[in-house]
Amino acid sequence: MILWKNTFWFAAFIVQMHNNFWEELGKLLAIFIVCWIYKSKIKDYLLKASNALAFGYWVGLAYGVGEAITLMLAMLFPKYSQFTGMKLFLAFVTWASVYERFLAIQIHAIMGTLVGMGVFHLFKNKSWAKLFLFFILAMLYHELVDGTVLVMMYYPQLSWVKFLAKNLMYVILPVYVALGYVVIFVMTGIIKRKKEVG
Repeated sequence: MILWKNTFWFAAFIVQMHNNFWEELGKLLAIFIVCWIYKSKIKDYLLKASNALAFGYWVGLAYGVGEAITLMLAMLFPKYSQFTGMKLFLAFVTWASVYERFLAIQIHAIMGTLVGMGVFHLFKNKSWAKLFLFFILAMLYHELVDGTVLVMMYYPQLSWVKFLAKNLMYVILPVYVALGYVVIFVMTGIIKRKKEVG
């Protein structure tokens, strides 16, 4: 797709959102597959909001770890990139890449939590709208992170983009991770308050 139209807006809002959709769908399908295998046992478990949040978190974390392993293998064994579908030319496993993957794993866990919350609303309230809402929120959070990198790639000459590039690894990405965890803690607080009221 990017070879067809290589502009920032197309890359950010068509190509990247396309990627976001499939990655979040992967997390959602992982939850649904577990529900299909374990039937009512897991569905009853996910009827409790805190359980759905935790389950989504671990699904997202596992997804992030899987992605990290795939990327590391592609870096370590570039001749096998045909099997991973990735060509990471001159990419090496360094402490910086390990740190970046550590942050990416946290980001995927946060997205998984949002997807898990949507599944809770589907099972508890039969609300497809809320499942869709939390799925879109996960996609938008994904877009925030990857969209920042795209801005840096397409507009490196802008002064504020230079600031982003200089501080991406040790300021910007940790702030995004912290923001995601704040959202999770807020959702957890809302769940606790509803329990106390109920």
